[in-house]
Formats: sequence, structure tokens, C-alpha cells
Amino acid sequence: MRNGSRLLAKLGLFVGLALWLTAAGAQSAYKEGVQYRLVENPQRIASGSKAEVAEFFSYGCHICYDIEPSLEAWIKANGDRIDFIRVTHGPDFFRRSWGVYGQSYYALETLGAADRLNGPLFKAIHQDKERLDSQARMADFVAKQGVDKKAFTAAYDSFAVRTKLKQAQAQWERFGVLLLGTPAFVINGKYVVSPGFQQHVQEKEAKLSETLKVMDYLIAKDSKGAAN
Repeated sequence: MRNGSRLLAKLGLFVGLALWLTAAGAQSAYKEGVQYRLVENPQRIASGSKAEVAEFFSYGCHICYDIEPSLEAWIKANGDRIDFIRVTHGPDFFRRSWGVYGQSYYALETLGAADRLNGPLFKAIHQDKERLDSQARMADFVAKQGVDKKAFTAAYDSFAVRTKLKQAQAQWERFGVLLLGTPAFVINGKYVVSPGFQQHVQEKEAKLSETLKVMDYLIAKDSKGAAN
């Protein structure tokens, strides 16, 4: 029995060491200009003491839809150490019909309903193939989700939402995300990460998972640098 216990202990130590080496090897493979890129003029979007993670996304982007469940779980797991910000787009982004998505997001944000409706909106557009490419259709949809239709319509064309759209456009340009596509993540205004950068893995799901791991790596890297 004693020899068996020692064998199990050694085996556990070996497995733990192997897992640690695997993780360390993966992190050491993350290189600037490959798995992530530096922002030329780094600047956070908002002030705060936590690590800032900004997702540049569109409801019309199928990869944004694909990563959303894993991203939501990642946000919940890291809520105590990050400030998470979503940045979407204006009416002239990629496809003109997608402009409704961006304007709707900021309208919902002003009403405090954006986070709650992220999942339903992604599902409606990508899984249920609903056409939400007009203000009227979007207003009908959010009303079914419990959002006051009149309040949404008023917010949609409000000065506050127009201002948010202009600010978002400036952020897309400042971080160079317009040329990368969505989703893209900016860490502390310094690093840009995208599934498209993860060419060291082949499968789509692996690229999405690896994106989150690179984000973990960069948050830890930046935290360590700030502590030194």
C-alpha cells in the first residue's frame, strides 16, 4: 500500500508538471506581431484600476456570435479583475444594413438593456435568421423582449446615441480595428487580440479558445509590468 501511494504521488507530480510545462510552453509561444499586436499610441477607453478589456464587435458578425458563449463565461470568471467594455459600430460599417445593429446596441445600452439582450439578439440574427435590419423591425423585436417600444425608439434617434456612435467610430480608427474585422479585443488600450491572429491552431473553436488564453496572458503580463 505504501509503495502504491508513493507511485500515485509521483504520478500526480508528473502529470501536474507536464500540465504546467504545456501551459508555459503555450504562453511562451505568444509573440507580439503574431498572436497579438501593439497599439501605436496606447490609451485606455475609460479610467479605472482594473484591467480594461474592450470588445469590438457587430451583431452581424458570425464569429462574434460563435465566441459569445465562451466570452460570457470568461467575463464572469474574470469579473473581479477586469472592466469589460463593448464597442460596436455606426451606420457605414461593412454593410449599411448592419448600421441598425450598432445604433440599436447603444440605444439599448442607454436603457440598461444591452447586456440582457446580447444573447437573444445574436440568436435571432444568426440562428433564427430574423431580419432586424430596420429600426421598425428592431423595435418590434426588443418590445417582445420586454423593452418599452417608445423608449427604445426615442433612444435610437437621441443625441446621446449619436454621440456614442461618433465616439465608437473614433475608437475603431484609433486602435486600427477597422482593418482587422470582428471580433477584436483591446487590452488596457495597449494590445489588440483577434481570432484571426491565432494561426498556430487550425480549428475554429481552437482559435476562439486561444484568443481568450492570449487575453489572459496579456492581462497577466501587463499586471506584472505595472507591479515592477
